[in-house]
Amino acid sequence: MHGRRAIALFVVFALVWAAASAFDLGTLGVIAIDLLSVAAVALAWRATARRTELRLAWVLMSAGLTSWLVGDAIWDLYTLRNGEAPSASLADVCYLAGYGFLIAALVTMVLHRAPDRWKDGFLDGVGLAAIASLAAWQFLIDAGSGTLIERTLAAAYPLADALLLAMFAWLALSGGRNGRPTSLMWAGVGGVLVADLALAVTARAGTEWGHSWFNNSYPLAYLLVALALAHPNSGELVRARPSDDDRLHPCRVGFLGLTLFAAPALSTLRDEQSGGVPSWAYLVVTLCVGSLVLARFLHAVREVQAAREALTYQARHDPLTGLFNRASLMTRLTDTLRAAERSGRSAAVLYVDLDRFKPINDTFGHGVGDELLQHVGDRLREVAAGDATVARLGGDEFVVVVDELLESDAQRLASQIVATLVQPFALSHGAVSISASVGVTLSDPGDTPESVLRRADDALYDVKRAGRNGWRLAPLDLGTGRNLVASVPV
Repeated sequence: MHGRRAIALFVVFALVWAAASAFDLGTLGVIAIDLLSVAAVALAWRATARRTELRLAWVLMSAGLTSWLVGDAIWDLYTLRNGEAPSASLADVCYLAGYGFLIAALVTMVLHRAPDRWKDGFLDGVGLAAIASLAAWQFLIDAGSGTLIERTLAAAYPLADALLLAMFAWLALSGGRNGRPTSLMWAGVGGVLVADLALAVTARAGTEWGHSWFNNSYPLAYLLVALALAHPNSGELVRARPSDDDRLHPCRVGFLGLTLFAAPALSTLRDEQSGGVPSWAYLVVTLCVGSLVLARFLHAVREVQAAREALTYQARHDPLTGLFNRASLMTRLTDTLRAAERSGRSAAVLYVDLDRFKPINDTFGHGVGDELLQHVGDRLREVAAGDATVARLGGDEFVVVVDELLESDAQRLASQIVATLVQPFALSHGAVSISASVGVTLSDPGDTPESVLRRADDALYDVKRAGRNGWRLAPLDLGTGRNLVASVPV
């Protein structure tokens, strides 16, 4: 429903509500209020019928409004016929069933709109439900008089409101897009809760002040919920949208603190307005809420640690292959060269470049090229094994660094790399074959990461000029006098 029509409909509802509440219209006023409820529920079912996917939340919400509408009708029939409704009737069954439907609808919305964040809001909602239930028990529930059914109903309504409040908070705190439909849903459910609380407080106080205004306001709340369901963008109520901000908002910290200290604060009023609440109930709720708040903060700490570890990993690794990136290679190569110099042995550096990789990208697309690079990284890890450092410099260039390796072992490793990379790769597109050229060098005392990489790169280009698909050991290093014999490509 578009904005102007929705506003006009709400204005009509508000005018009828004000007239029925301000003036004693008798039966006419009762019928007018019931007709408003019928119109709101009809709008909700109309919106439900137009849903083509994820309709369950709409069905549950509309069923809840319908159940309340039937309860209102039964209650009004009793009132019109007998002057008052009985303390326990079929209307109570309909009212309580309506709470169940609405709670189920809100749970469905949360699980769909915040699939990755619903646990946080759930912990907050459970804590709020515990506190709200304790407050309702202390101030609103009078369990000392009436039959068992009457006492049960007296407790059921405030507890149902506490659960609905918890689900309301869960929806509000679990993330997702909060546009106009969500705001309308909050206003509608919040209106029901406010009216329920106002009627419970006036009933407990034994006054009729404002009773007709609060009692007649339910159709307005129903309408707000129906408008949320009928809004053109109502899909946001169930559309998954993970939060981009993982920080614990200060308002949420305040909410958790309020929840934590509410039970002890309520216990200080026990002597004056205990409402029959035993002392152990305050202890149980305090322990329950404290455990939930602790769990909430532990979860937040784990999220921060996981995010920090993820950032650290991303800073050190190539996002495509998961191998070390250039920055990590230079750091690890520096440490490896220092360790080799202290031990008097050499570290091996193998510079790997794929042959004719560009035609694969041009022929099959970059998706296939990226998949090939991932498989190349996996094979290099398997061949190098041990404590070797395997890094991707970028594009189709890789480096393998092995600490304390003999010349013969370095040559054997280079030969294995060439042999394994020439084997066909089974990709999602099909089998792809490629070869590789490898330049090999051994470190000397005083070497730097730049110098060993430069020698390995020079040897690599010797292989490229000789026809590719092979490896070569770096030639004579005039700076150290090491006599390194060049190997012919395989």
